[in-house]
Order: sequence, then C-alpha cells, then structure tokens
Amino acid sequence: MSELSDANLESQFAQLVTASDVDDELAALKSLLLTGSSSSPTTAKAAAVDAELENLKRQLEQL
Repeated sequence: MSELSDANLESQFAQLVTASDVDDELAALKSLLLTGSSSSPTTAKAAAVDAELENLKRQLEQL
C-alpha cells in the first residue's frame, strides 16, 4: 500500500515541478499587467515558490 502512495506522491511532485515553470511565467505576466513594468525574475520566482509551498502545505493537511 505504501508503494502505491509513494508512486502517487512522486507523480504529484513531478507535476508540480513541471507546473512551476508555468507559474513563474504567469507571475511575471501578472506583474507586467499590474505595474506596467516587469518585475525582477527573482521576485517572480519567489512568488511562484511561495505559492507552491502553500499548495504543498494544503496537500499535507489533507493527508
């Protein structure tokens, strides 16, 4: 049973890693729309990491 759970968690993690690139781009585009100028890549990346961290915390609470 734990092997099945581990495989599922690994699959979900792989999806999150792939999605983070999209999140980085989305954060940069939102910044551009809101401020009229692009934010630094570090700021956009930090925002994406924060969002991913919150998502992982919510997933842990559901376990």
